[in-house]
Amino acid sequence: MPLSQNYHDLFRQSNTMDKISMFRSLFISSELTQDEALALLGSIHADLRQLQGKDGSVYAQYAGIMGLFQNKLPDVCQYVIDNWKLS
Repeated sequence: MPLSQNYHDLFRQSNTMDKISMFRSLFISSELTQDEALALLGSIHADLRQLQGKDGSVYAQYAGIMGLFQNKLPDVCQYVIDNWKLS
């Protein structure tokens, strides 16, 4: 890939799948903090509200990672839920 393409990719706006991929990557590598989970999931949820029924594959990816998240990191998941209840 030419160098100019690398720079272009640095400044492109991330989409919902990019955010889900980042969440998945942090989750799998066990580097996901409570605050990162809260921020990323908040952003993903905002995106999903905008998509409403436009791309089912995005919802399927989201549902899959959320199932793993709830089972493997229940304390972090509860932190996110508790903070959503506050707002």
